[in-house]
Amino acid sequence: MAKSVPASKIRPELDLSNWPIEIVKTLHSEQHIKFTKLIRLMRKQAQLSQVEAAAALKVRQSFISDIERGERRVDLLEFLTICKAYGKNPFEFILDLVNSSSNQVFNE
Repeated sequence: MAKSVPASKIRPELDLSNWPIEIVKTLHSEQHIKFTKLIRLMRKQAQLSQVEAAAALKVRQSFISDIERGERRVDLLEFLTICKAYGKNPFEFILDLVNSSSNQVFNE
């Protein structure tokens, strides 16, 4: 039987010590703003316009715009699909989200 490798050996641990512990309405929270800025940055790094991203995801351009403006929540399955369409590893995105300061995200 194959020996399993601990997850920490495969991927670095997420440090959630600075992440808020309470569940709040997330639209327009600092964390949601960081998320939407990183989604936009990920699309731009993939060199896709909103129209091209929408075509790849088979949605309207307004869907992409609503996400990037923070007017629409993204569920986990949508997030994974967006990451795939943009060529980004979802785990790396989460690391960027958790480990980046607001200043890093807003200056991109």
